Amino acid sequence: MKGLVLSIFVFCAVLATAHSLKCYVCLGTEDDCSKKKLEANKDSKSKDCPPGMNECMRVWAKKDGNTAVANSCSNSLGCDAAKKVCDDLKDGECVVGCCDSDYCNAGSSVSVSVILMTVSSALGLALLK
Repeated sequence: MKGLVLSIFVFCAVLATAHSLKCYVCLGTEDDCSKKKLEANKDSKSKDCPPGMNECMRVWAKKDGNTAVANSCSNSLGCDAAKKVCDDLKDGECVVGCCDSDYCNAGSSVSVSVILMTVSSALGLALLK
């Protein structure tokens, strides 16, 4: 019986690893973490996200003329926390994009999806009135 339980556990662990989300990871300037560079260096600029990390995140921040970009694995709590920090930022610009498909945090696609989500939400609210 213990052997069966162990076998099922190992099978589930392998299955979870095989289906884990893949995200780009990068910390640097806009140029360092551009979509073109991330895709060209996928082996070194991506990772399988650990269990519980079911979203890819991209944070873009600008303050005093300096721009920083961070791509990483996250979860909904991490994304919500990052969005709150950006919303509370007074003297700078900040955008957080989160998504849940492999390699979805490459750059412009996250920005586009955030814009589309905002426009869709606004249209949905307008239709409800």
